[in-house]
Amino acid sequence: MQTLSRLPLYLTSLLVLNSGYTLAAPDGIIHFRGQIVESPCDYNQPSQQRIRVSCYENQRHTEQTIPLNALLEGRTLVNERSSAQLHWINREQNLAILQVEYK
Repeated sequence: MQTLSRLPLYLTSLLVLNSGYTLAAPDGIIHFRGQIVESPCDYNQPSQQRIRVSCYENQRHTEQTIPLNALLEGRTLVNERSSAQLHWINREQNLAILQVEYK
């Protein structure tokens, strides 16, 4: 007998809980916050004289090989997705950081 008297309370609770979900997003719009990021270009040195730049964009692979002397002379290397330049961190110029900026 007690379960029958509580049945309207249970049904009302279920209706209230379910109506909250339908009121939260009646139009079906999902709000997205964040970023979709592509992988960066890969810079590596296959030999003492060259630097290889590999980039992937829209499932397309581009590769460029650059003489290391260009960076050592202070030139900025530019491709479709990025630019790179050496920044010396000591006076002897035997330690440097390759700074890459993406477009």
